[in-house]
Amino acid sequence: MNDDVARWVLLTEFVALAPVGAYYRYRANTRERLDRKQEGWLFLLSLRPLGVLFMLGMMAYLWQPQWMEWSRLPLPGIVRWFGVGLGCAAGVLLVWTFRTLGHNLTDTVVTRRAATLVTDGPYRWVRHPFYVAFALIVLANSLVASNGYLLLTGMACFGLMVARSGKEERKLVERFGSAYSEYAQTTGRFIPRIASRMYQHSEGTNNARSKPRWGWSELAVFLFTLVYLVPFGIICMCGGNREFLLYLGVMITLIPMIAWLHARIELHIGTLWGLSLWGLAHLAGGLVLIPESWHHDDEPVLYDLWLLPGIIRYDQLVHAFGFGLTTWLCWQGLRAAVRHVQGGTLYPTWGLLTLCMLSGMGLGALNEMVEFIAVLNIPNTNVGGYTNTGWDLVFNAIGAALSAFAIAVWDRPSQAA
Repeated sequence: MNDDVARWVLLTEFVALAPVGAYYRYRANTRERLDRKQEGWLFLLSLRPLGVLFMLGMMAYLWQPQWMEWSRLPLPGIVRWFGVGLGCAAGVLLVWTFRTLGHNLTDTVVTRRAATLVTDGPYRWVRHPFYVAFALIVLANSLVASNGYLLLTGMACFGLMVARSGKEERKLVERFGSAYSEYAQTTGRFIPRIASRMYQHSEGTNNARSKPRWGWSELAVFLFTLVYLVPFGIICMCGGNREFLLYLGVMITLIPMIAWLHARIELHIGTLWGLSLWGLAHLAGGLVLIPESWHHDDEPVLYDLWLLPGIIRYDQLVHAFGFGLTTWLCWQGLRAAVRHVQGGTLYPTWGLLTLCMLSGMGLGALNEMVEFIAVLNIPNTNVGGYTNTGWDLVFNAIGAALSAFAIAVWDRPSQAA
């Protein structure tokens, strides 16, 4: 697929969907004043400006593709055509959502006075199909245009929508009470709750904790992550660093997944900060140059820096930290699953901690598979090799073991219990 075909595809999508959106918004407009300040100034001052930046990028690509050449992604034609199919599916979902919402459609977290609770159509499967459709359209358009700027700005918008959805749901609970709470217990926020129905707990259990909510702590983590993702993304695109563009894409994919997981089980805020810092350490490892005089292996970048010559390198420390963190995340997931099913509190045993260690190490092995894909498809990567992979796995295991030991100390039952 060349840029001329891609532009016609994107223009056709716009011509098809824009009038539909305008029509349903016109039908839903009752001239009722909605207090958008209830969103909070953070969202008012960030979400819509980011949306404008995304649209400006789209317009620039449609008008003169060479204006966006600086952020081009080296995607094969089949991936761009996959984006066309994904865009068609997302368009259907968007129209279905518009049609189902009807007069309830708004662009803010505040409901209209005459609003009704909608639980059919796409809302039967997820609580926020509009946001899901938006994320899929962003991904589809980015693939079709083969453009990283569109992907970064669009996914940043989606991340803010994910964060804002917590406040939106609190407003819906205030408006519809237990009806919405019961609906939320059986319907996923962004992903259909099919396999996860095993987590539904019966009435009367002692699990009285309210659903996790997004607060300023979580938003601070998101904004911190956004602050380093955008400049590193631009560096990758301008420098043609395909290896770290791949890793950046993986991170952008993981952020909504972590947000969804946090909404389900309320991860410790330290886990969220740790994941964000891990992402920063990983991107900095491959993109931050070090002086030639410093003790390093092949390339003068942080990942090849020997922190203690002959003992430990920067990348090995990052592996230990990261997969120790994922072991802690696995423990929190296991604990939440047991709490949802049986109630009560799960305390660590060495058998359970071994299971979490193996899960964390398994995620480490999945990371090595991503690096293997990079080695097979991208020339001159600074990863791979039998010895390098072996040491990565060793430090993954060290990090997982240290994490398990820390959990055993911190989460043990008190003597009073």
